[in-house]
Amino acid sequence: MNDTVIRAMVPDDAAGIAATHHQSWVDTYGEYLPTGYFDEWTVEAAVARWERMLAGPPAPGVDRVVATTDGAVVGFATSGPARPIEDRPAPVRPFELWALYVARDELGSGLGQRLLDAVLPADRPTELWVFADNARARAFYARNGFRDDGTAYRDRRFPDLRVARMVRGAAPIG
Repeated sequence: MNDTVIRAMVPDDAAGIAATHHQSWVDTYGEYLPTGYFDEWTVEAAVARWERMLAGPPAPGVDRVVATTDGAVVGFATSGPARPIEDRPAPVRPFELWALYVARDELGSGLGQRLLDAVLPADRPTELWVFADNARARAFYARNGFRDDGTAYRDRRFPDLRVARMVRGAAPIG
């Protein structure tokens, strides 16, 4: 059996993270996204974005980890301070799970839990945004103490998809 290692991201991980990120979106959201979406958001575009993000150290309060098996990226997670983003309701928790993705072959293996635990202590008041139709992800987050707070929006890039907020912890902002 191969051992999966979870460690801090480094610049050399960009291509593997991008491939995992892109394939996860194709697998999970491909049928929901507008025709041609992946003509613009290619693996190459994802690699360039991850190279930029990993070019320097993470900002204070940002956690970013990668899971590798035999040197190949099989998942990753990032978290940090909650971010106000255009067109999205204002944050209500001080921290945010920014991303958590695992390769299709790793779904149900427990890797997602290990990644979540690596970037987000259970007692940290946190919010996250998830496509409302992603039942698998929503159930995973619910098992980890997140609840839907009833807030949602529609991202201008995917107007047919509702994005829902889930929160954990009782420390609202402001």
